[in-house]
Amino acid sequence: KQSIYISPNPFIISEYERVRIGNVPSGSSIQIMTISGLILKSIDLDSNESFTYWNGTDMNGDYVGSAVYLVSSKHPHKSNRVSKISVIR
Repeated sequence: KQSIYISPNPFIISEYERVRIGNVPSGSSIQIMTISGLILKSIDLDSNESFTYWNGTDMNGDYVGSAVYLVSSKHPHKSNRVSKISVIR
């Protein structure tokens, strides 16, 4: 099973503007969530997109805290994927 591509990882918010999340099926929905499963950010890819960028903010535009987060991709017809990202603020 393929895993989600995340770079840079760890994502140091003071050093990088954004992190690239890729290696997911085109048209997937990507969720950034806490280890307990709380969704902090959801990004929907267009049918011709297989990667996106995340700037470290939640749905309210606030930067997330330093922690390990889950990154999952969901697709209606292809396999779901999950990976982890370390965020340092």
